[in-house]
Amino acid sequence: MTKKRHAPNQPFRQSSKKRLSERVSKNEMKGMRLNQFIAHAGISSRREADELIKAGLVKVNGTIILEMGYRVKDNDTVKFNNETIRSE
Repeated sequence: MTKKRHAPNQPFRQSSKKRLSERVSKNEMKGMRLNQFIAHAGISSRREADELIKAGLVKVNGTIILEMGYRVKDNDTVKFNNETIRSE
């Protein structure tokens, strides 16, 4: 079975799905993902940081964060094992 190929003289069909930038407001897109922040601080790799987050060892502004994909803003305070960490 061969794959159907796009004809070069026809434009691509627009996807019915909205782009990420259309689904999420610009304020929500700002900041760095929490696992990336932890990795840049030298605590662990991104994948290991996901496990640390799931274990409840990471706090942002005094609140334990358990959700993956949480975005850290510039003015947020991030603590790992009750010690403040900074991304490099």
